[in-house]
Amino acid sequence: MIIKDIVVSGGGLAGMVAAIAFGIGIDDNVHFITHWRTAISGGASVRSAIELAFKAKRRSIISSSIMLIGVFTLLCFMNFPPVQHFGFLTALALVFTTLSALFLLPPWLLKMAMESESL
Repeated sequence: MIIKDIVVSGGGLAGMVAAIAFGIGIDDNVHFITHWRTAISGGASVRSAIELAFKAKRRSIISSSIMLIGVFTLLCFMNFPPVQHFGFLTALALVFTTLSALFLLPPWLLKMAMESESL
C-alpha cells in the first residue's frame, strides 16, 4: 500500500483519524505535564522536573504507543480498503504524536518556563 493511493477527503476518514490521534496525543502530553508540575511543586527546578518527568513517563508513553500502533497496523491487513487506510493513517499519526510527546514537549516546556521567568 502506497500513501499516494489513499484518498483523504474532508469526510469521515480524516475526522476519525484526527480525533483518535488528537485524543491519544493529548493523553500522553497530560501524563507528562502532570508529572512535570508535580516535580516543580515538590521544589525541583524546571530542567530537573523535565528530566524527572521524562524518566518516569517515557516507558509508559512508548509502550502504550507501540501497542496502539501495532493494533492499528493490523487493520492494514483487512480486505476492505477504507479500513486499511484508516489503520495505516491512524498508526502513522500515532507515531508522530508519540515523537512529539517525547521530543517536542520537553523543550517547549523549558522554553515556556524560561520565557515566563523573564517577564
